[in-house]
Amino acid sequence: MTFDERKERALALMAEKIDTESRHITQADDNIFTDLGFSEEVAVALLAQSNEDISQVIEIKNN
Repeated sequence: MTFDERKERALALMAEKIDTESRHITQADDNIFTDLGFSEEVAVALLAQSNEDISQVIEIKNN
């Protein structure tokens, strides 16, 4: 396959409509880290650290 043929094929593939319809939605738990498979103990610690990091960023942006 020549370069031009590969380029044409790539452009044709990019032009195709991408199917973005959701077929299944899994409801999230209260803690994203448990949803990701972390143990309860680790998930609680990760969530606490994440919330602290977010709070610090918000505080910095507000000052």
